[in-house]
Amino acid sequence: MNPLGRLFWISALLFILSCTKEEPHPIVGTWKMIDIHADDGLAFKSNPPEPDTLTYTFSFHGENFEAYLNFTENPNEFSMSGPYKRVETSNMFGMDSTVIYNYSEIGDGNWSILNNILTIQYKSGNLNGHSDNGKEYEILDLNESMLQLKENYDLYQIGHSHPYLAHIKATVYATYEKQ
Repeated sequence: MNPLGRLFWISALLFILSCTKEEPHPIVGTWKMIDIHADDGLAFKSNPPEPDTLTYTFSFHGENFEAYLNFTENPNEFSMSGPYKRVETSNMFGMDSTVIYNYSEIGDGNWSILNNILTIQYKSGNLNGHSDNGKEYEILDLNESMLQLKENYDLYQIGHSHPYLAHIKATVYATYEKQ
């Protein structure tokens, strides 16, 4: 092949390669929370040195959502911000009690997805005062308009202002709409 022919084919190949655009991962973008709830919460609390443990069940759902998740790619970073109201109903000693909390999702860090598991690692090392560095969420649905996540929430907590031990468990479902 003559040099002019080679130049033509090399130029054509470079043109084709430069036109190829990799699609971003479907999670990339801004997502608004539209639902969060748990129906199977269970908590255990003890006040050492007392041997008795207080056990109660709880459920919650969210309202007045202004909470957002934002995912970027290259690098895979995320941020979350914004408030919502969390209406929590607990049952202790056979009596129901409902409390409304003003809750905020605040944090940023890195994300990865492997086998339908979204893993997020927080830059600051904590989220809303808890000491966990990262979380895993099962992706139940991810398409161009909706993201549904499931978290097996399992937190051990030690009280610092007054001594207590707590173990809180729940299956939390969250749904987000692409903006």
